[in-house]
Amino acid sequence: MQKDLGFVGRDYAWTASIAALDMLGILVSGLIVTWGALFLCLAAAKNFATIFAIKFILGLPEAGIGPAWVILTNMFWTRDEQPLWMCFWMGSDGLAQLIGAGISTGLDRVEKATIRP
Repeated sequence: MQKDLGFVGRDYAWTASIAALDMLGILVSGLIVTWGALFLCLAAAKNFATIFAIKFILGLPEAGIGPAWVILTNMFWTRDEQPLWMCFWMGSDGLAQLIGAGISTGLDRVEKATIRP
């Protein structure tokens, strides 16, 4: 079959793995959209129990994102490059938290805010 279809090198291997790429893309985008929708639900929370329940449910999509990034890293980079990229993913999480904390602190200190045209 490979000869008849003119496959070269790893072409045949790609035909077997292309479905997994599509499924992973759907999974990651679904997890991110679900996480965003649940996070927006926090704005509607009126008491401790509601916030507690939403935060608990938020853990479900968050739990799937880390392994998905590991799989994506393994798919697109060579074994020698993977540790560097894994450090990048994990390091960027900490950097995002530092930046987010700075923005949060700045917004918390705003006394009176108006938006002018």
